[in-house]
Amino acid sequence: MSVLRDRGCNVPSTIVRNFYPFYNPQNIEGMIIGNDLDSLLSASFLKTKFGWDIVGVYDYKTLSFSATVGDFHNKLLEGKYIAVDLDIYHPCIFSIGHHIIGSSCQDCLEGHSNSLNPNLLRGIYLQSYKRKYPLSTIHFLLWLFESEAGLDIRTRSLVWLADSSYVNGQRHRFRSNVHEWVMNFSDHRHFWILSN
Repeated sequence: MSVLRDRGCNVPSTIVRNFYPFYNPQNIEGMIIGNDLDSLLSASFLKTKFGWDIVGVYDYKTLSFSATVGDFHNKLLEGKYIAVDLDIYHPCIFSIGHHIIGSSCQDCLEGHSNSLNPNLLRGIYLQSYKRKYPLSTIHFLLWLFESEAGLDIRTRSLVWLADSSYVNGQRHRFRSNVHEWVMNFSDHRHFWILSN
């Protein structure tokens, strides 16, 4: 079962306590990231928070990894790495992301047993796509660790570019969903910029 799946939990400390890589960060040896701004910002945040290095990059076709990492494949399957801004469908790989990863609540999603995903927390699947998490993985991480207040203005501006979060919050067709997440789930005053 995925981390707090379908429980609607919106207490950051509870979520962090229930995700193995966050409460045992010393057991994670590196991160695999996607190839976009959100992945890079999320990895930078986790590097600062836990000291994890990037060991691989996945471009949605090829998984490239550092030649200096020994026994990469075995470590991956032993849960020594975490996929960041990637929702990996494998029961031995920890991942954190914000994408829709199930078609309905009847999906067992056994492969996502180690996934931390705001949509899974709230029980949002393909059948309720219009309610999907509208921000980026970096926003989810900043909320989880209550860290957005400490960002300087330039960094905060860069963070809002990830996955076009700010633009999506301004678009009429996404605005009510952004408002619902920001006001009713994350309840984080630094996200309110999108709901006003």
